[in-house]
Parts: sequence; structure tokens; C-alpha cells
Amino acid sequence: MSGVRPKPTELIRTNGTGRIRLYNVDDFDHADITFGKDAAIRCDLLRIVPLSKTETEADDPANIPPNKQPPSIRASGMKTADATVLEALVADLNSPWAQQAHSA
Repeated sequence: MSGVRPKPTELIRTNGTGRIRLYNVDDFDHADITFGKDAAIRCDLLRIVPLSKTETEADDPANIPPNKQPPSIRASGMKTADATVLEALVADLNSPWAQQAHSA
């Protein structure tokens, strides 16, 4: 795809293909959306990684793409004491006990 991004209306009018970024979709981070002449819409899910990455490097936590990283409470600018309390609450909610109680 070229560096120039056509408007969505132009993609639809010309039966073109556009790429969007995906979030919270396991194993995929982009999708190519194609608009057909018969008003069909096709969505091809993609996982984009640099060619220099090997499969073992892709599993390294340092190589997790930003849209797959857990949100950082500390990066939000919250005071340290408040962030510590919130992190403890989130950890408690993610505990096996809480998960079991929620599913009951």
C-alpha cells in the first residue's frame, strides 16, 4: 500500500482496499478491508512483524506491539500511592478466587 491514504468514500467508490489497525484481536494487529463492485466487504486479518524478527524473537516480551501491551497505571500520571492501591485492587480482581466468584 502506498503512503497516501485515500478517503474511505473514495475506497468504496473505486472498489479499493484500505488497511486499519486492530486492537484486542488475538493474533492479528491489522486488517485489509476491500470493497467489491457488488457491495461486498471483505476483511483480511493480518499480523505484521518486521522481516528481521525470527519466531523466537516475536515471543519475547520486549517485542510485544503497543496495542497488545497491558495498560500501564504508572504511565497515566497517577500519584504513586494511588497507583499502588489501584494495582492491588486490579490484582485482586484478577485473582483465581475473584474469577471463580464472578463465574458462579
